[in-house]
Amino acid sequence: PSTSIPAAPRRTAAGAPAAASARRSQPKSGPAARAAVRQTWTAFFAGSTPRSEKERLLEDGSRFAKALRAMTSSPLARKAGASVQHVGLHESGSATVRYSLLLDGKPALTNRLGTALWRHGSWKVADSSFCALAALEGRPPSACGQSTHAGAG
Repeated sequence: PSTSIPAAPRRTAAGAPAAASARRSQPKSGPAARAAVRQTWTAFFAGSTPRSEKERLLEDGSRFAKALRAMTSSPLARKAGASVQHVGLHESGSATVRYSLLLDGKPALTNRLGTALWRHGSWKVADSSFCALAALEGRPPSACGQSTHAGAG
């Protein structure tokens, strides 16, 4: 009788099994969750983060694709960043984020409050926080009026 030999597991370029290298869920609670929220927040507001990654880090990012495209093409936005001073986790799957927006590494808007939300295994910047900042410019994206989730700005 013939027997088949199972195929070797697929490997990444680094030699690790492909399944092991797949994106893992971020922690939902504890110090590691606070670190994950901090990382999400700083990556989203970093001028060097590509639009596609910003879209992934925003709660309903695909709805904001046009606004994110405009934001990432702005020379001023490319100089932006964020500094997170505090992350408060809530059992509801949200987090309050106290942060400052930076321009060329210097504080431009300080002591702001925002919300991060636990969605599909990872932390996201809440649409409401993005829209609150966009409103400061006087012209929030049209998608802001369609926001389906509540959260502090």
